[in-house]
Amino acid sequence: MKVIIRFFSSIILTVVLLVIIAVFATMGTFIPQQKEAEFYASKYGSISPILLKLNMNDIYHSSIFLFILLVFSFNLILCTSRRLPLKWQKIRRYWSQAKTSGNHIFFTNRKRIIGFLGPEIVHMGILFILSGALINGIGGSRQYLSLKKGETFTIKEANFQFRLDDLNIETYADESIKDWKSTLSIFEDDQKVHTQTIEVNHPFSYKGYAFYQQGWGWDWTNPLFEVQVQKKSDSGYLDVLHLKAGEKANLSHENMKIWVVHYIPDFFISEDNKIISRSSDPNNPAVFIVGLLGKKRVFSGWLFARHPEFSRIQPENATDFHFILKDLKARPYSVIQISHDPGIIFIWTGCAVLFLGLILAFYWRPLEISKTLLESDDTKENISGIPASKGSENRQKKLNSIQTTVRRSP
Repeated sequence: MKVIIRFFSSIILTVVLLVIIAVFATMGTFIPQQKEAEFYASKYGSISPILLKLNMNDIYHSSIFLFILLVFSFNLILCTSRRLPLKWQKIRRYWSQAKTSGNHIFFTNRKRIIGFLGPEIVHMGILFILSGALINGIGGSRQYLSLKKGETFTIKEANFQFRLDDLNIETYADESIKDWKSTLSIFEDDQKVHTQTIEVNHPFSYKGYAFYQQGWGWDWTNPLFEVQVQKKSDSGYLDVLHLKAGEKANLSHENMKIWVVHYIPDFFISEDNKIISRSSDPNNPAVFIVGLLGKKRVFSGWLFARHPEFSRIQPENATDFHFILKDLKARPYSVIQISHDPGIIFIWTGCAVLFLGLILAFYWRPLEISKTLLESDDTKENISGIPASKGSENRQKKLNSIQTTVRRSP
């Protein structure tokens, strides 16, 4: 048993654990965290399954990292418990005392004795921080949501909902992005209880959950299309339709409906003559429309926004209309990060305790001054001393100052 305690309380183990924690922290810095499996497959190739199996995509919540923190906490507790009784004995001594032995009289005075506990208070602060990290690793959570205006998300664990009321994107004169803000409303039992606007570096907290403005984007999965309709036989005819994929719209003053059947954001024809989308971005947007007279299909064809010259309606002589995919607009969405860190109070408390311990260890060092009065038949000799320790030069200056003050006193 003593061997086990000696091992877990050794300084060597402390150094090894600190090195391992530093290695994990470095990996967590260079390896992007909490991404999708496809991201790691594209970035790291054949080693991505190993990274995912070892939870390197979420290092700070991985069982390996939490186990290391647990062992490090146990190591600190044992180290502190071995040193604390000796420190406590020093503190329990009298602040000043005198005793006589033969013709010697011994005087001892101590100041700032609480400084003896500086290192132990530092250890306590680290333990608080580690406890908070363990609590966050076990019970904490982080998730990213892409919400469009009006959408609501329920946090079941806390029994409340929040809704994205608005996304405000601010731009500079050159139309580059300046800032973006999201307005959130909190609901409990279908009643609005709070409204808050968040932006980058200005989160909002509610019931232990923090809401961060992480990003924004455009929802190109279901955009709104602007289709211009002209007549080949009438140059003055113009109709503008606004519709989404799957929707039908009537042409003005015409007994015909236009139906947008398909939407391809990045149109491409593969080697086997299949129509695919090379990406989800609208690099080459195209829609497939169908003209209906009643329930009868009259014509159909592809319309291209970036390359209208490639638009084709089949059969060409089936209609007098000419169609142009003029524009497409997407709804913006806001990326909200929701963080739940139940151990954050321990972390902040640990930081305060750690700071206090550092002040005591470096700026409130204990001072002990010993004075011996040696008496003989006709002489008295004063011998003063100060224990050698860290900062002994400053202590010696303090001793010299005290001696000078004593000599000058009447």
